[in-house]
Amino acid sequence: MTSEYGISAATGGGHVRMTTQADASYVESSDGKASSIADFVKANVANGTFPAPTAQTLYVVYFPESSTITLDGDAVSCTTFGGYHLSTEVTPPGGREASVPYAVVPRCADPNTLKVTEAYITTNASHEVLEAVQNVTPLSKRGWAMSPTTAWGVILPETADLCANEEIATQVAFRKAFGTDVVTEGGFTLQRGWSNAAARANHDPCVPALPGAVYFNAAPEKDAIQIAVGKSATIPIDAFSEAATDPWTAPRSRHRSAHRRGQDALVRIRQGRREAGRSRLSHGNAHGDAPAG
Repeated sequence: MTSEYGISAATGGGHVRMTTQADASYVESSDGKASSIADFVKANVANGTFPAPTAQTLYVVYFPESSTITLDGDAVSCTTFGGYHLSTEVTPPGGREASVPYAVVPRCADPNTLKVTEAYITTNASHEVLEAVQNVTPLSKRGWAMSPTTAWGVILPETADLCANEEIATQVAFRKAFGTDVVTEGGFTLQRGWSNAAARANHDPCVPALPGAVYFNAAPEKDAIQIAVGKSATIPIDAFSEAATDPWTAPRSRHRSAHRRGQDALVRIRQGRREAGRSRLSHGNAHGDAPAG
């Protein structure tokens, strides 16, 4: 899927097995503050343990279960997140300083099974690799753009996040609500990622597509609508599918989320049915002061 974003196929750069004991704890910062993880990467590039980087290098660092990583003072590995990616400046022996991306993959138990499995580790690793090659320097130059009114903005906005989420609690909820966010290729379990091309064609935007699955969804006709506090509005919603499916029913539901000025947006969706192909779902009523959709 990365080819549509101008990124060619990856090649392995070898691997390094560390002979020294990993620290029990590390700290990381997403805003340029002190980072023992960045220091670790810098030191091992400087002493030649890690291969010297090229313009195409991504370092992927796997940490053992015995190591805990704290991100920005309060996010904790295997409790809040299963991986992340950033970049730092490194200088190889006899070389020049260069900016390189790195991905960090702690050894976490799958929150759905509470067991440490290769499948969960490769899922998290592929998630971070997919994002790191498209958003190489996330702190200084963002590698993506998103409309400020899109409903997808409630999820972290990188391509793998849009098909899952790096926050562990959200991973569990996502899989319960939407099904699997992974696919198996070559014997490895991998994270699916967002494809603009598939989305434009009204196919499942998360690729690779799941074998035998028929994609269907529903979306509001407008990107956003402003609703005054205490007022209501009718929001037309179109349902669509890429092939014939059995009829399904949209359950009655209520949704609350915090928005600006401390106000709540309450969305009620009345019951409706969708047949195969494109049809009109029953309208929803929204109350609050926020873009609704």
